Amino acid sequence: MLLKNLKIYCLLFTILTSTKIYSQNFDTVVIRYHKWGVEPTHIVPCIKFEREYGIKKEYKITEKALTDSFKNLLGSLKKGKEKRLSVECKIYFINNGEVKREVCLNSKYVMDNGKIRKNNPLLISFINRLMITHSSSECDKRFYPSYIGNEFEGGVDSLYSYLNNEINKINKLSNVEKTRFLIRCNVSKKGKSNNIDLRFIKCPSPNNSQLELYKHLYNIIRKIKWKSNPNRTKLDISEFYFIYPMNRNYWHPLNLRTQ
Repeated sequence: MLLKNLKIYCLLFTILTSTKIYSQNFDTVVIRYHKWGVEPTHIVPCIKFEREYGIKKEYKITEKALTDSFKNLLGSLKKGKEKRLSVECKIYFINNGEVKREVCLNSKYVMDNGKIRKNNPLLISFINRLMITHSSSECDKRFYPSYIGNEFEGGVDSLYSYLNNEINKINKLSNVEKTRFLIRCNVSKKGKSNNIDLRFIKCPSPNNSQLELYKHLYNIIRKIKWKSNPNRTKLDISEFYFIYPMNRNYWHPLNLRTQ
């Protein structure tokens, strides 16, 4: 009964609204939710939302009346000015198994395609109703952010393979001893590495070969192409560990911390 009433409510809204619907087609809307009105100890950016709060469950909406109304509601929001949005809920618009749009929001603001808008009680109520009338399921890992934060174009394994292969091309580094690094960098909306912070780990007095490795690794990171994301902000940081020479059994970033 609740679901039937919700569909009627959505259809009425779709008819009455004069807001233009997004041009993309979507067959599924996925909702991942933490809690409205959270007072975080630090800002939680869009890309790190799931990992930060340990989100395990999601709600999948496939009824066309509901997905269309969702798009209309988002399209009706007024512009906002908030720049430091701490995410409390994340929405994925999916078509044929591929994410076409991500929307990150809290109780006050919404970040959609890189633009900040003001949230309103109607959208919050709509999302809450959907989570009541639909069962939750385990998060689809295809749409789950990587451990390192921003996504490399080819995935995490490809990132480490790329770094290792690029360094191997430099002949004078072929005999360098095992060296550990911590790599942190901001990533632009278009996928460019900025503000690179590259540090030695457990290497207080690097030798000449290690210093040469540092220089080349820094230049390689500058050229890395991350996946573009219009919702990315200056708070979205890639952080990962790297060891050279690389042990293929320890490519996962969590394992690299203990080597």
